[in-house]
Amino acid sequence: AMAEELVARATAISGRLELMRTGRAGHLRVAVGIFIADLAVNAAVVQLVAAHPDIQLELIETDGVAALNLLMMDRVGLAILDITSLREASGLRVEALCHLEGRYVCRAGHPLLALGDIGPEDIRKYPMAFPRVAHQHGPWMQVADPGMTVDSATGSVIPSIAVSSCRLMYEIVAASDAI
Repeated sequence: AMAEELVARATAISGRLELMRTGRAGHLRVAVGIFIADLAVNAAVVQLVAAHPDIQLELIETDGVAALNLLMMDRVGLAILDITSLREASGLRVEALCHLEGRYVCRAGHPLLALGDIGPEDIRKYPMAFPRVAHQHGPWMQVADPGMTVDSATGSVIPSIAVSSCRLMYEIVAASDAI
């Protein structure tokens, strides 16, 4: 097991050095949170591959905690995930790539669409569908989703309907009164 870890680390270092040296070629393994991949990473990958066709890119879609673990074990060279809870993490270089703003989405014909001004009390009547989020998002979640809970082990906020991908979220919202 130790030898496998050493070989994996040596391979990761070699790949990083080649990529840094040329900026265009090499093997880059990236762990990506599934939800963030749907929102932003997929489009960026298309641009990266178009600009650097010689790069060998391996994307590993997983949840944010697993992506971070892969990075910490040197199984990937980069992890892209929600950094809300990582801003002060020691031993990591944390860099914001972009800021994503949330939007409420509902199906066509949803009862909320018949209202003029929609307030928090109106939204609270319907379950929320999105991924688990860092505990820092808890305050707004308490206002928007009365069905949310907090994972006692991780502190992450779990919405009424927890999903891992945008596709799944949109399918649930399109077929129900969930928001």
